[in-house]
Amino acid sequence: MKWLLLILLGIPLLVAAQTAPPVTIDTQFDNVANQPFNPPYWLLIMRDASDGTVTPYMLPFDHNNNAWVNFAPGHDYQITVSQIIFNNHLRIDNFLHLQNRFFHGESLHVTLTGKLNPNRYNTHAQIQKIPFE
Repeated sequence: MKWLLLILLGIPLLVAAQTAPPVTIDTQFDNVANQPFNPPYWLLIMRDASDGTVTPYMLPFDHNNNAWVNFAPGHDYQITVSQIIFNNHLRIDNFLHLQNRFFHGESLHVTLTGKLNPNRYNTHAQIQKIPFE
């Protein structure tokens, strides 16, 4: 029974992996401004350019090293929100200047290094756009 459940839960991921560009994010921080039991998180909201489907992601920075694979809602998509939130009070709006940018058939690979704290200039990013067929 467990195997059947795992297979059924994995089918949407396989379908999404074949039809939507992946957005992969890796972090290799030296330090994360972290409160116990309340890590900062990245609110990333993407919108499918063709039908308007919205897909939100909340990515918690639990550790210095994190890795996520998210799938865009469609072949062509817009990142509508890119925001880092600390303790529900402090935030970095338009993180990495991704907000309101359109991507046409491109996967993104984001690598974050440095320190994650409310000063956006302490975080360094490398963003690669890769054509997605």
